[in-house]
Amino acid sequence: MGRKLNLSHLTEEECEKILSVLQRDFEVRQKEKDRIGLVESVLNAEKNRTAVLSQQTMFNKSCCIRCCQVFGFIFNRRHQCFACGYNVCKDCCNYVAENKTYICVVCAREKDLKQKACGWFYNTVSQRFRRFGSAKVVRSLYKSTSYCKLRYALNQARSMRHKLTCKSPLLTLARLNLQRMTFDILAARMIRHRVHGTYVGVPLLPIEP
Repeated sequence: MGRKLNLSHLTEEECEKILSVLQRDFEVRQKEKDRIGLVESVLNAEKNRTAVLSQQTMFNKSCCIRCCQVFGFIFNRRHQCFACGYNVCKDCCNYVAENKTYICVVCAREKDLKQKACGWFYNTVSQRFRRFGSAKVVRSLYKSTSYCKLRYALNQARSMRHKLTCKSPLLTLARLNLQRMTFDILAARMIRHRVHGTYVGVPLLPIEP
């Protein structure tokens, strides 16, 4: 992960295919991140509501901390969640046969979220490495493709300008200015693509031919 990538040997077509795959990878990762963020916001709201209700010491002894239903002696008996420690009703908890304990729906959802999101893995990776491998590939590809295209455009503009000047020194200045403007626009696009398209979390801009 710490090694520098050298992808200068790849052709332009190969670079475009790799960038297309990485573009889809970033989009899928961003959608998953948004979905996880939405679930986390719901869980945080529930935690805040629970914190307010738990300030009333007698409330959770007689009522479910999740749905606020009153506990009964025979029906709707209370069960203690082994994860958060709050008392919940039978509708707001699940029985864990392995531990012979109960877990409330909020804690179960939070546990399921961590497993699906692999939060422990991404947190460990983000602390150890600054970028994902795909981001390094994009960074290397954009360096090679952008500079190659920019260099090619520069040579083409210079060649065209030289031909126009040699062919007729009295050609209108507007045509020469048009060549300069075309090159300046292309150069600005390449620089913008390289700055904004090489990092994780920022939408990847396509390279225009």
